[in-house]
Amino acid sequence: MRSLIRNDVGAVPTAHEVLFRGRRVAHTKLRVGLALSLLAIWNSAAFAQMPPPTNPNLVRFGYYFVNEKNGDDTAYVWPYTNLYVAIPSNAAADGIDWQARLSEQLNAATVNHKAVYLILGECTEYVAVIPDPVTHQDCSQYYWDPILDVAQSYWGQVAYVEVAHEPYPGNMDTPEQMDTRISTLNTKLAARGLAARPLGAIFNTSQIQSTNAILAWGCPSSC
Repeated sequence: MRSLIRNDVGAVPTAHEVLFRGRRVAHTKLRVGLALSLLAIWNSAAFAQMPPPTNPNLVRFGYYFVNEKNGDDTAYVWPYTNLYVAIPSNAAADGIDWQARLSEQLNAATVNHKAVYLILGECTEYVAVIPDPVTHQDCSQYYWDPILDVAQSYWGQVAYVEVAHEPYPGNMDTPEQMDTRISTLNTKLAARGLAARPLGAIFNTSQIQSTNAILAWGCPSSC
């Protein structure tokens, strides 16, 4: 289970509401839960409803690989979740344009009244290079602008945005690096007329122990 911050869809986060999340980091105001392992459902007809949260502060619950890995499980997990985790880099299938597929996924989430947790990935800008063998990021495709080109049509459903996901060593080690990334996103959103959203980031255990990017202020210079 990983935690995010307190906020609601459409609300603009304050500096103190930004929480960067890690695998070993707990937060007293848990608002979002992401199930990362396979979810077993034995009788969906009998249990087709959201279960009572184990934490009274949990208001969003989503399944991490609902339809991008191991098949499309939306029909099984959506009765139990109210948050859709959108992963643009996993939206592509053989012969299918990834932007069109991402749009289909976001539309399905919207039609089914799910809030969206949008994972932007590591590529803030276009870079014409072969995907990095470690990060597996293709910065000639899955960079922020084409992702936002699709997501902006569903922005009313976007509740949270992930600005970093286990970043490559050296790319996101300091609060200043994280603040720069946040400012970059807020500038792109403002240029599109989109409201800011609560932000999150994933760091693995080693990064949590060896870097301090999670201490970023999380607020652009205009705050």
